Amino acid sequence: MSTQSQPARCGNDPRAQITDGDRAAIDEFRAYVADRKTEQPAAPLDLDAIQARCDAATPGPWWADDTDIIVGTPDDLQPHPVWIGETANPGTPNGGLANASFIAAARTTVPALLARVRDLEAENATLRERLDAADHGLDRWHEAFTGLQAENGRLTAELAELKMTPRERANVRVRDLLAAGDHEGATAYAEAFEASEAYDATHPRL
Repeated sequence: MSTQSQPARCGNDPRAQITDGDRAAIDEFRAYVADRKTEQPAAPLDLDAIQARCDAATPGPWWADDTDIIVGTPDDLQPHPVWIGETANPGTPNGGLANASFIAAARTTVPALLARVRDLEAENATLRERLDAADHGLDRWHEAFTGLQAENGRLTAELAELKMTPRERANVRVRDLLAAGDHEGATAYAEAFEASEAYDATHPRL
């Protein structure tokens, strides 16, 4: 015996019912967005000040010849190389070699890191814009879906009422009046309905 596949759910179909998994995913995403909005960012770096210090320093590259820091590279054969400084320090384990290597490398590393940070900040700004747009879109989708569900409930109730017999509709009306505390109204409505039924029974419509 063949089985028919279930039709795919459509978000524009008011008969579609959101599942528990859908609700959990929506709630999780909304919580994530809320956390990102309240998250305290780290103190921003003054990139312009760092850039200004880089620009004011002697142009690179630099290299470390033992504890001496010199402009250029080890392959440069300059008779009078530009000397930046030296880090000789007998009190350190390596006598200052590591400091010289770090300072020399920083001349090209720091500008590269600055460029990378600027790229990442621009990318982060774009992602935040998209995240805000997604959150706004989710709010609109949730509002529209809630409206469709409410409309679906109203139409379902109207359809159910249309399928009722006159007596069933009268019973529903009486129950509604009783629930609202209008006992006199409920009694009057019930009596009027019974009178109408009795009249229709003795005066059939042609």
